[in-house]
Amino acid sequence: MCLLDVIVANAESIAEQEYPRSDLENSRRHFKLNILIVNEKEAKKEAFRKYLESSGVLDALTKVLVALYEEHDKPAFAVEFIQQKLGGPSISEYEKLQAEKSDLQLKYDDLLASYKEKCKELEDLKSSKTNSHMDRLEDTEK
Repeated sequence: MCLLDVIVANAESIAEQEYPRSDLENSRRHFKLNILIVNEKEAKKEAFRKYLESSGVLDALTKVLVALYEEHDKPAFAVEFIQQKLGGPSISEYEKLQAEKSDLQLKYDDLLASYKEKCKELEDLKSSKTNSHMDRLEDTEK
């Protein structure tokens, strides 16, 4: 609520205390307020409907529902049928992909740990080679 709304509400409240409205005036006021609320809701619904239409959602859903209607053997799982027609995986395919993802994550974690271990070994070898080279240089200088 903005400051202007608060000021207007306070002014209306003070005016009502000083000059009480009749029941008819209050009824008219509530009626107008209800109409504004209904109009706002309708405007939001219409904007959402236009969004669905412009983004292609209505066409896609209509085509899928027509395909379901035209099926001679109605599928036992209508939601799965709709998912497949919209391009998504079925529930069983989704579960299979989740299991595969888990397996691949485990393999990745193992490979990453192995990689880090090999990098550490390589660093150790480099530092030992550098140290032995430094030792030889010191021996030749003596």
